[in-house]
Formats: sequence, C-alpha cells, structure tokens
Amino acid sequence: MAEKPKSKRELRREVIAELSGVETMCYQKCPYTCVVLVAYFVDTMYRAIAFSKVSWPDTYSDARGLELAVTRALKDIANQIIEKNNLDRPF
Repeated sequence: MAEKPKSKRELRREVIAELSGVETMCYQKCPYTCVVLVAYFVDTMYRAIAFSKVSWPDTYSDARGLELAVTRALKDIANQIIEKNNLDRPF
C-alpha cells in the first residue's frame, strides 16, 4: 500500500530541522519587529524578511514579537526550499 504523502506542515518541519548556519538580524521599535534571516540548505543560501506588530488590546512584548517574526521567516525559507527542490511532489 502506498505511503500517505506528507502535509506541507510536516515538510516544513523537516526542512527547518535540516537548516544550518542560521543568521538572524532583528530590529525592534514598539510596536513593530523586523527580522532578517539567512540560512543555508545544501550549500545554498536562502534569505527571508518577516515582520510582526502588536495591535491593541495586546500588550507589547519584545520576546513575543521576535518569536512571531522568526517563525514567519523560517516558514518563508522552508517554503522557498520546498518549492525550489520540488519536495512536495511525489516521486
């Protein structure tokens, strides 16, 4: 019986686990956070820029803003890798 294809979320998690040399630059000014992420996957460099913003009635938190922005950037890099290497297509 054929194996069930992996979901996009599962593929992203596997790709993120394989990233190496991740460099992060962060810029924060209340209520905005910007993250520039550079990561390497199989000798290829990938870049992503992600933002987060705290909206009322939430209270501003440096850590939460950074967490959201980094998560978005990692997701973007994983999607770039999956698309470039055709990892979401069955063999």
